[in-house]
Amino acid sequence: LVVTDEAPMQHCHGIKALDHTLRDILDNQLPFGGIIIIFGGDFHQTTPVVPRGSRQCII
Repeated sequence: LVVTDEAPMQHCHGIKALDHTLRDILDNQLPFGGIIIIFGGDFHQTTPVVPRGSRQCII
């Protein structure tokens, strides 16, 4: 069991790297090498990305 906090703040490449690393180390092609991963964090802390959006549009 792996618990990771602040998941919304992590870049997707970091999560993909963790997935590939665990698959390689455990020699298991299931997602995350078959290990249970719990992603925690407050998804309301991150604002959506609105290309060329005004502050009013983003908030």
